Amino acid sequence: MGIKFKVLRKVFFFLLFFLLIANSFLLSQDNIKISREYLNALIHQTRALDGNPGIFYWQNHSQYKIDANISVSQKILSGKENVIYFNNSPDTLKEIYIRLYQNFNKPTSSRDWVYDQKSITDGVILNKISIGDEEIDKEKRTETSGTNLKIKLDKPLLPKSNTELYFDWSFKIPEGDNPRIGIYDASTFFIAYWYPQIAVYDDIDGWDKVDYKGTVEFYNDFSDFDVNISVDDPTAFVWATGLLQNPDYIFSKKNSEIFKKTSEEITNFISSKNINDKDFYRSDRKPFHYKAENVPDFAFSLSDHYYWDFIDYEVEPGRKVRINTAYNPNSKDFYQVCNIAKETIKYLSDEFPEVPYPYPSMTVFNGEGGMEFPMMVNNGSEDKYSSTVYLTSHEISHTYFPFYMGINERKYAWMDEGWAVYLPQEFQTRNGEGMDSKARTVQNYLNMAGTSYDLPLMILSHQLR
Repeated sequence: MGIKFKVLRKVFFFLLFFLLIANSFLLSQDNIKISREYLNALIHQTRALDGNPGIFYWQNHSQYKIDANISVSQKILSGKENVIYFNNSPDTLKEIYIRLYQNFNKPTSSRDWVYDQKSITDGVILNKISIGDEEIDKEKRTETSGTNLKIKLDKPLLPKSNTELYFDWSFKIPEGDNPRIGIYDASTFFIAYWYPQIAVYDDIDGWDKVDYKGTVEFYNDFSDFDVNISVDDPTAFVWATGLLQNPDYIFSKKNSEIFKKTSEEITNFISSKNINDKDFYRSDRKPFHYKAENVPDFAFSLSDHYYWDFIDYEVEPGRKVRINTAYNPNSKDFYQVCNIAKETIKYLSDEFPEVPYPYPSMTVFNGEGGMEFPMMVNNGSEDKYSSTVYLTSHEISHTYFPFYMGINERKYAWMDEGWAVYLPQEFQTRNGEGMDSKARTVQNYLNMAGTSYDLPLMILSHQLR
């Protein structure tokens, strides 16, 4: 009986192997090039050949509860984080990978370009890691490689179950020319890539172990965030992903009422008229409490001397979006950005892609460059109005790609940047005072077409440098 079973098992695996080869051959005959990883997902029916989710598709997700403290004078962020990780996969996980992005700034880290020495730090200092109620021995249970931290689980995480992790950590906020995080003056910061983040575990690659070297961007699970942010500057305000939960404990009574009132016209909430009011905030104000649901990341910014405009726009019946701009009073173009942002969201919601803006808020922060995050963008100031229109609409368009669509920028950044260029082209041409965005995009491609830089789209983004 045992010999017969062994023979049958060999026959079964031979037939399975033959079917896999035959299937792969047929796909090749139809001029469809497919990787072994994706073929495996087809076999398990987590993906379909047309790119749609399969009948057994799944995603993992997390619930983050974070208390963060910013020392403006010392330029240090410290935090305590509880995160519940939900394993919705059919796999038993024996380890969990954590992204410690700020290790990018350590002297020995690999980077994609010559680095500003002012940005060098000691990276993330992990004071404590716990799983459940047990503090783990970091020497025995963790391994660090670049910006990735592997935690070996004492008890494997079973399918359709969850586990709770705790982190106590801190890092020096990098100065100099740093990507996606910045110190713009003594009391103006933009904070991103800042908390211990659980990496993606998916049906294609398993754990995402791509090291962050500065260029590759987002590929995150959709998660929920409950974040308290304390700042040692009593006159600084914090803008963040999500919605402020406790305005009554932040602003004076008068200003809290203004903040909570729906405004269909631009409200100059902080301006030259009240920037120096000593009673703008409560003297006993609490930490800034923000919540965001079903988003791939969380970022925030702060300043004690920025102006602040906001307006509310109804993107679909019964649902309005609070649109904020926070900016340096010397940035002349930003006095118009709140209206540009509103018109961008109106265009994207009503015309193209004609999908209502999916989140409850958007903040355009006047920092440096141009970088997107869920419900926030970090934009420098521009000299020309057409450039301000382009930058504002481009970064807000990233709301749809990668954030709403959840694409893997670490592998296919062309999708994210390509769509963010394409979606607002008509809006930019219409509102950019002489700018033909479509013609400029075509010309930019023609300048590169046929050269050695004209690479196939499907080359993995993290292998391009």
